[in-house]
Amino acid sequence: MKNNYRNRKDIAIAREIIACPGDTLAEHLECTGMTQAELADRMGRPKKTINEIIRGKAQIMPETALQLERVIGIPASFWINKEQNYRLRLAEINEAEKRLDEADRIRMFPIKEMIKKGWITCEKGLDEKNALLSFFRVASLDAYERVCLKQLYASAYRMSEKSSKDPYAMSAWLRQGERQSESLQAAAY
Repeated sequence: MKNNYRNRKDIAIAREIIACPGDTLAEHLECTGMTQAELADRMGRPKKTINEIIRGKAQIMPETALQLERVIGIPASFWINKEQNYRLRLAEINEAEKRLDEADRIRMFPIKEMIKKGWITCEKGLDEKNALLSFFRVASLDAYERVCLKQLYASAYRMSEKSSKDPYAMSAWLRQGERQSESLQAAAY
């Protein structure tokens, strides 16, 4: 299933309308008049497990699907497919949210200035992220924050208040200085 989550509103709507297998189970219990406690007793499962399945906190495993088939008559394959589709949709939503978060973080960098100065070359979009990661020699934006911002803040006592207002620009300048110093040929000390 291709996700088309272009913004946070799309993601919020998707989170609201996604139906976990527990929703179907709860509807079936309501229609048949069976309580969660009774279902738990009939399945030989703790009430807490049934409640977590209904809330989407616990997954329906194959053994549970077989028990549901025996107790309420809905095929185990239905429950397995429902669970698999739910988890896939949930993963797609989480991935889309992560992409939007990364896009927001990338906008914090002075990319246009870095391109103009020839520090990075890239096309708009994913290339910007890859160019930034390569420039800073990190594998992810999280790693950038752990390594580069930590390094920047370690030297913060030497920064003026004006320069400390944009740590992303400052870290880019510091990294460019590192890059230039790496290319210098110096005599042994």
